[in-house]
Amino acid sequence: MSGTLSYLTLIIVVGAGVFGLSTAWWLARAGYSNVRVLDRWQVPSPSSAGYDRNKIIQTEYVDGHFSILSQEDIQFWREPLWRDIFHPTGWLYGTDLVYRLS
Repeated sequence: MSGTLSYLTLIIVVGAGVFGLSTAWWLARAGYSNVRVLDRWQVPSPSSAGYDRNKIIQTEYVDGHFSILSQEDIQFWREPLWRDIFHPTGWLYGTDLVYRLS
């Protein structure tokens, strides 16, 4: 088996959530014509994190590579194509746990 892919190579993406469908879309956009997405649930899945309308783009990661990628994601969402659906609002995190400072 060769280490390179042709545009006709069968590519299987496991998981039809946000990341899986995004991966398949970008592969197809790049010219790969034999991309398949498999998921054990219906699409969209009500149990998927991407099912509702409210999203948080996490930017704090231990691995700096992911922090850079998330900043690139934010710039992508700010493009004019998404202006009707992307509304940056910030977020508030609350908890009922009491922490002791000692």
